[in-house]
Amino acid sequence: MDVAAFLLALVPIIWLVVMLLCFKWPAWKAAIGSFVLSCLLAFAWWHLPAAQIATASLEGFFDGSVAHRPGDHRRGVHV
Repeated sequence: MDVAAFLLALVPIIWLVVMLLCFKWPAWKAAIGSFVLSCLLAFAWWHLPAAQIATASLEGFFDGSVAHRPGDHRRGVHV
């Protein structure tokens, strides 16, 4: 395993933890910063095309919005 790639992959997670615990940022702001860092690293370091980053982001957004619909936990719906 490439150590540099492993350490760079940890950067968004470390950002999130530091912003939440040390700087007391709201979770939504820290998460947006982590998302932006992830996108920048994917584009710059791993040379992922911008279109693929965008589609993966949209897929994650829609998966999260479908999986966390209000009231699903009461009806026993598992997505």
